[in-house]
Amino acid sequence: NIKITNKLNDFKPTENAINIDFSLFKRYTDENETNLDIIFVRTDYFDDITEKNYFRINSTEPINYKITDEDKPVLEFFLNNIFDKPSFREGQFPIIANALNRKDTIGLLPTGGGKSLCYQLPCLLQPSINIVVCPIKSLMYDQYDNLVNIFINNLHFITSDLEQKEKQKIESKFEKGNYLLVWISPEKFQIPNFRDKISAIVTNFSIAYAVVNEVHCLSEWGHDFRTSYLNLAKTIDKLSPKDEKGEGKIKFIGLTATASVNVLKDIKIEFARQKQSIEDENIKSLLDYSREELFFEVINDNGNKFNQLIKIINNLRDKENFTISDDKAGIVFTPNVNGEYGCYNIANKLNKIYQNQVNYFSGSVPTTFNGEFKEPIMSNNEFNEYKIKIQKDFKENKYKLLVATKSFGMGIDKQNIFYTFHYGIPSSLEALYQEAGRAGRWDIRKIENKNKIAKCFVLFSPESIERKKIDKLFHKDTTFTKLQDIIDEVGYNGKDIFKQFFLFVQRHNDIEIDFNIILKLIKTYFKEVDSSY
Repeated sequence: NIKITNKLNDFKPTENAINIDFSLFKRYTDENETNLDIIFVRTDYFDDITEKNYFRINSTEPINYKITDEDKPVLEFFLNNIFDKPSFREGQFPIIANALNRKDTIGLLPTGGGKSLCYQLPCLLQPSINIVVCPIKSLMYDQYDNLVNIFINNLHFITSDLEQKEKQKIESKFEKGNYLLVWISPEKFQIPNFRDKISAIVTNFSIAYAVVNEVHCLSEWGHDFRTSYLNLAKTIDKLSPKDEKGEGKIKFIGLTATASVNVLKDIKIEFARQKQSIEDENIKSLLDYSREELFFEVINDNGNKFNQLIKIINNLRDKENFTISDDKAGIVFTPNVNGEYGCYNIANKLNKIYQNQVNYFSGSVPTTFNGEFKEPIMSNNEFNEYKIKIQKDFKENKYKLLVATKSFGMGIDKQNIFYTFHYGIPSSLEALYQEAGRAGRWDIRKIENKNKIAKCFVLFSPESIERKKIDKLFHKDTTFTKLQDIIDEVGYNGKDIFKQFFLFVQRHNDIEIDFNIILKLIKTYFKEVDSSY
């Protein structure tokens, strides 16, 4: 119930309402000191305020909204006014309601299902600061830009792309309460100085949510190359103030599109705090994850992926105006940065055919061979600037086609991607689902989008090696050592399956080697060791 008046005499503040005195023709005075029940909105003291931002969060304890199904229209009012979306997509409301009811929440939605909204709306409705832990920088920039583009400000990210001085400035402002929302990497929580800043923040302000975006990484990457995920939840819980029941006041929101049964089991244990496991009632999901707007086609490329890729693109150009019209974009996903299958090499070859329409995106700087050794094509600082520019240009349709590694495959939201091309089989079904999920991200509830179809092409080279060797790769009794022997024997003659297994063995050790490393650690740092080892 909103009442508006333009007459000062008719403006009578009441106790049961939010009273706002809004006038851009007046400048700020101290009238707010004598009228504590009114919020005053005025023009700044100074005419030039381009470098000034007076925002500082005024926080209280996070609110338990006790949301029920009857409150859905109320939340949709905020949804429409803040995000310009008339209604929730399937599965969004239960996740948002559970989070607003101050419960640790795991939300599972399909790619393109609107997961980012499931943390953004709860964060904006709490009188608190919020943290978003993100696995890849491109995803941070994408979600930051999306909010800034709808005029939600006082947000920032802290990444390795920033200069040290800029990073320190942002961290200082974060500590002073100048940001509602900050995106960070899981590695930040391993830095004592950053943990001290979080401690300072919870002393002076409240933190409502620690959002773990793409929460499957907590399990899948935590045991592999991002060990910072292993203690992430425990560290956040340790830093969190406790309520009268001893439970952490900083609540978890974990969101993903790809969590297998075992991965979900891991996440439930990590989010458990003092319990054995997070309760099933706090896991919100859908029964159906199918993306009917995506059409998949696996194509036998007969060992010549590049020619097959050109053939597909030309066919789409002739029949669907791809590369001609700005209405449609595509992504080629590659397994590597460098080499024959690398995004850098493929993008350069494509750009000779489709001039000024193709670029590349990778997590690390591409290298070239100068005759003696490999050297990076640019410095790290230049590369960081390059990545930010390319991501922005691609979103603004300055390129029709982006060739990328999976570092661009998670969470990126661009609504006119009609095509994904997978340069070989991805490492897992989850990887394929994430990569293909960049396509078809339009709102299928709208009439104009009902019949739109996005196409996902998997370029597959069948193995020419004898079937017996291939079957051994997948046999449950094949040891890690035997696996390595088969891959070494096949060498460069292997195709897509062997390429994935080659990458797999590069990241792992035989269980005996790992056991001996652990045993050496125990013998070195612990005095009492069972002699039976």
